Amino acid sequence: MSSLLFGFILLLVLVGLYLWARRRASSIREQAAAREQAAKLVRERVAALDTKLPLILTGDFNAAGGTNAAYKILTAGGFFADTWMTAR
Repeated sequence: MSSLLFGFILLLVLVGLYLWARRRASSIREQAAAREQAAKLVRERVAALDTKLPLILTGDFNAAGGTNAAYKILTAGGFFADTWMTAR
């Protein structure tokens, strides 16, 4: 067996996210709108990276997966994949 060195470098972009959920004076509707705006901004910023590297988005989304508008914004058109749903 030859002494070949096999190595790899895992290149990826890791993005941390916290979608703000509560503020004393805000209504549930305002909270949802803030999360939706944040999700749109994340999509814009990630798209601007224009990278072919894998990208992992992690965070506290303060929203139910699959039913929340912010979730739908992030996953629309396959932009991000929900790994929980993908693994099922």
